[in-house]
Amino acid sequence: MYLDQAKARFSEFYQTIPEKHKPASPYVAVPSSEAEIKAMEKALKLSFPAAYQEFLLWMGKDIPSFMNSEVFSLRTLPRNREDAIELLEENECNDSLPDDAIVFAWYH
Repeated sequence: MYLDQAKARFSEFYQTIPEKHKPASPYVAVPSSEAEIKAMEKALKLSFPAAYQEFLLWMGKDIPSFMNSEVFSLRTLPRNREDAIELLEENECNDSLPDDAIVFAWYH
């Protein structure tokens, strides 16, 4: 639904990698379960948007060998937020995250 185009491009992505950089096997997305998603929503005291829920049901646990998939997996959400706040402080940023912000991925 929300991610149909992204899913199609993701399935084609492996084929575009030059042979010398290509992992041994194609990327396989490992989904989170609905129960895991609900448990994380409860732990974080918020509701995830429908598009994000769809993403988690597609690849919310992991995608071995794809980028650093751990930074956008369901299990890292609480730590991602802590890391993002720490980065804001380290960079002396005057902005803060809203209480209902979901930090689903970050890179520095």
